[in-house]
Amino acid sequence: MFENIGKNLIFKPQSQKDDEFLLSLYASTREDELNMTFMDKEQKKVFIKQQFEAKTKDYSSKYKDATFLIIYRKKKPIGRLIYKVSQVVHLIDIALVKKSRSLGFGKEILNHFIFYSRTHNKHFELNVAVDNIKALKLYQDLGLRVIRRNSYHYTMQTLL
Repeated sequence: MFENIGKNLIFKPQSQKDDEFLLSLYASTREDELNMTFMDKEQKKVFIKQQFEAKTKDYSSKYKDATFLIIYRKKKPIGRLIYKVSQVVHLIDIALVKKSRSLGFGKEILNHFIFYSRTHNKHFELNVAVDNIKALKLYQDLGLRVIRRNSYHYTMQTLL
């Protein structure tokens, strides 16, 4: 699905050798949140490891038929992508290292998903935290609309 996506991005299947990278990536996505706590550095480290392991276990049991990829640029891992294609093209998770955020990589990947879903006559769908204003704006700019909401997330989808 991700051949010739542009921006010199390469996608490879996730494996156990990626665990250290994935833990550091996950930690980077929680930095702002944890900086508002009174935890010391060691407590944060323990908390992140526990949360990462729980999320990893949850994803591997809940999304057995999903595709788990590591995103590379210039032979260096810069992110992770999890998606599933069924009645809809469902983006389960996307995360980029801090240095690679706001450079257009995520938007390029999302545009690819939207193109793929339209050419296969499927909706493209994802969930976004209600407080993730930056991502919410990007998704709206790309044409996704909120179709459901719970206390924590919006479910957004493209129109056919």
